[in-house]
Amino acid sequence: MKKTILITTLLALVAITLTAQSKYRDGMTQAFKMIEENKINESIALFERISQSEKGNWLPTYHAAHTLIWTSFALNEKEARENNLERAKILVAEAHKRSENNAEIISLEAMLYTSYMAFDPATYGMMYAAKIEGLHNKAIAIDDTNLRVIVGKIQYDSGKAAFFGQDMEPYCKKMKEIIPKFKEDKSSEPFAPSHGLEQAKGFVQNCNE
Repeated sequence: MKKTILITTLLALVAITLTAQSKYRDGMTQAFKMIEENKINESIALFERISQSEKGNWLPTYHAAHTLIWTSFALNEKEARENNLERAKILVAEAHKRSENNAEIISLEAMLYTSYMAFDPATYGMMYAAKIEGLHNKAIAIDDTNLRVIVGKIQYDSGKAAFFGQDMEPYCKKMKEIIPKFKEDKSSEPFAPSHGLEQAKGFVQNCNE
C-alpha cells in the first residue's frame, strides 16, 4: 500500500513538472512570436509574467530587459527612453541575482548604459563611459568566446576610437572575423540568447560605406 502511494505521488510530481515546463516553453515561444509581430509591449509583459513564475530562471528576466533596451535606441523622447531603461535596470538587477557573474547579463548591462550615453552624450558620457568600459571588460574576462560579448566590446572600442579620430579598420576586421562564427553559436539551453549577428553585419556594412 505504501509503495503504491509513493509511486502515485512520484507520478503526480512528474506530471506537475512536465506541465510547468510545457507552460514555460509555450509562454517563451509566444513572447518571441510577439516580437516578430511587432507587439513589443505585449512581449515584454509576457516575459515579465513568466519571470515571476520562474523564480530561479534568469532567461525570462534577461529577455524582458533586452527587449526594453534594444527598443530604447529608437525612442527619441527623453521620458519614454528613460522609462524603458529604468524598467530594464530593475530587470537586469534581478537577472544578476538569479545568475551571478553571467557574461550575457553583464554585456546586456553595458548595452543599457550605452543607450543612455547614445541619447545624451553631454549628460551621460562622463557619468557612464567608465562604467560601460568596465562592464565590457568584465564580461570578456568571464567569457571571451561569447559572440554577443565580443560584438558588444568591438562596438564600444570602435566608438571610443572614432571619438579620438583613430583608424576603424582594425575593428572592422575583427567584426568581419566574428560573423562566420555565428553559424556555430548553438546552446543546449532553450531560449538562451542568440542575437548579435545582425548587429555585427550592420557594423561591417557601415565599414564598407
